[in-house]
Amino acid sequence: MKYEVIQKKIQANPAVVVEFWAPWCGPCKIMTPQLLKVEKEYADRVKLVRINTDEDVEIAREMRIMSIPTILAFQNGLQVLRKTGALNQEQIQTVFEASLNGKPASGGSIQTRERILRIATSAALLMIAAFTGYPWYLLVVAGIVFFTAVYDRCPIWNAISNAWKKKQA
Repeated sequence: MKYEVIQKKIQANPAVVVEFWAPWCGPCKIMTPQLLKVEKEYADRVKLVRINTDEDVEIAREMRIMSIPTILAFQNGLQVLRKTGALNQEQIQTVFEASLNGKPASGGSIQTRERILRIATSAALLMIAAFTGYPWYLLVVAGIVFFTAVYDRCPIWNAISNAWKKKQA
């Protein structure tokens, strides 16, 4: 499949969810039954496009897919949500809802500008630490600031936070 074909599918449908996966990917295999179940639930409203990254490397590169599984939600051709890592059924439904509503539910991904600002702040703190003899408290603060920039893409953090939320419910 070509990148242009995917773009046409995204533009032609008001609500589209694109999943990037690979046959060897364990989290992808675990997530697939739940994804297909949610697809059936939203069949008349949301189009699901599954892209095997081993076969369609060009598309993954063009859409800046760095790890799999990654799911993108589009509404009227515009990306409204990106989730990386294995998702449970409830999280997959959130992605499908975002493609319908045009906005992610609360707790969505950090915006790119905010992510870059946090990473830059962390780098600045590390530079200050380097010039002041690496005080431990600056290193800890830099680490915490950096983690706030990337936590939503960390599969371990997602697994722990999901387990915690289930325990609390």
